[in-house]
Amino acid sequence: MYKCMFFKKKEKTEIKKWHWWAFGIIILLTIAVNLYAYYWPQAHMQIAGREIKVLVADTDKHRLKGMGGHGDFGTAGGLLFAFPHFGIHTMVMRDMKIPLDMVWIVTAPDNDGCWAGSWFRQLFFGIRPVCKGVVVEIAPNVQPEPGKPDFELTKYFTAKDSTMVLELPAGWTGENGLKIGDSISVY
Repeated sequence: MYKCMFFKKKEKTEIKKWHWWAFGIIILLTIAVNLYAYYWPQAHMQIAGREIKVLVADTDKHRLKGMGGHGDFGTAGGLLFAFPHFGIHTMVMRDMKIPLDMVWIVTAPDNDGCWAGSWFRQLFFGIRPVCKGVVVEIAPNVQPEPGKPDFELTKYFTAKDSTMVLELPAGWTGENGLKIGDSISVY
């Protein structure tokens, strides 16, 4: 009689205790990663002789959302967009309800991406490197553009490379005398 080796009877596999543990850990890690998407890191900035607390948009999801849909900054004094590289960073007023001052900042070359990769140290140890930089451009009193589709939104950018963009309530830069060339620190 001819037997085909492809149609062997499968043996019953037993699920062991470590399988359940591994499955549970994978589920917990998935939940943790999804919850982290809702976590907005905070930092303090020394700018124009004042210290302000800011929220930090340090992920693509946070940078895309920004302050869109919010009527104010809440307890924060602003929103800092931290980019992992030097470049021309374009901003738009997507879903914005309030006018803003936008401030482009460049960090020193040895601080390139000083924010990138620090989330682990910040989350678990409360340690973040101090970023020092200089204001390279200011767009004061930028108005919201309600109802416009993304492709019609006005694009705000500077011809100079930057590593961070700070959004502040409209009028803040004028009231506090912030100007191009001023030093900043983020910690």
